[in-house]
Amino acid sequence: MNNTGKPKRKVQGKQILLVEDDTDSAEMFMMLLEMEGYQVTWVPTATAVLRFFSSMAGPDGESPEGRLVSPPHLLLLDLTLPDMEVTEMVQRLTESGHAIPPIILMSAKSLQAVEAAAEAIGAVSIVRKPFDLEDLLNGIEAVLNPL
Repeated sequence: MNNTGKPKRKVQGKQILLVEDDTDSAEMFMMLLEMEGYQVTWVPTATAVLRFFSSMAGPDGESPEGRLVSPPHLLLLDLTLPDMEVTEMVQRLTESGHAIPPIILMSAKSLQAVEAAAEAIGAVSIVRKPFDLEDLLNGIEAVLNPL
């Protein structure tokens, strides 16, 4: 049990790549997710996501820069990024041969727009902003620890 009296989530070693261009939102997400025990890496742009994946370790265990960067278990992705459409970003990742982790898409846009984008990129779940924190955490846990 955690300090709220709710069962503790199964998060040990689970890594989340948070893609959020709003610094205040990103800091809030990071704080909350880290308090739950997740390991969180934050990047603010689609270009930074592409850079992150290109720096990951290959089959030999080393990245192009000689560093070990393990792939995230989940991509928590804001739909609206300043430098690129998320559909283009996911397409580039796919074309470059990277295994894409499950994606939870977040947005304040209309439900129809979010659902269309989620379908286009193969997102496993959507979270509409503003959201209930417990709903977000339950959604993350359902994706990372399916029954």
